[in-house]
Amino acid sequence: MIRINRKSRIFSSSTKEPVIRAVKNLRRDLEMCCLESADEGDGIRLLEGSQEEECFSLYVAGRELVIEAGSERGFVYGICSEQPDSRSGAVLVLE
Repeated sequence: MIRINRKSRIFSSSTKEPVIRAVKNLRRDLEMCCLESADEGDGIRLLEGSQEEECFSLYVAGRELVIEAGSERGFVYGICSEQPDSRSGAVLVLE
């Protein structure tokens, strides 16, 4: 089970403005939607991949929700989706 909350760290090395804005919007949404928690949330990692334009993969690796994409739009769509592949058996809990 992956727990995403206000204290979840978002890891991204992208310097592309649309991705930076999407990460800022995700952080804003977590602040607005999640309750205060003493617990550290699990991480969210943006990983450069080889997917086609606008495509992305979401999956769990260790204690992180990974958004893998090969383009700016892929990352933006993945960040907006936030639903891991159901075949992974992962459970995403927003706290």
